[in-house]
Amino acid sequence: MVHAMKPTRVQRTAALEKWAERVAPSDLVEADIGVLRTIAETAQRRDSLDTQLAQDVSSARTQQRL
Repeated sequence: MVHAMKPTRVQRTAALEKWAERVAPSDLVEADIGVLRTIAETAQRRDSLDTQLAQDVSSARTQQRL
């Protein structure tokens, strides 16, 4: 299933692409990927919760609970 990206995500993606085009390799530094991994995992859990919440609300509406 393909989900449409939220406008803020589209905007963030565009900004990241612009930045990637103009950044100099010498400006890049090594990142602590452990922290980034934690952020990515949290974001993934949030996306899963958002999806599950939307499905649950839809199901409740179908069952006329809302």
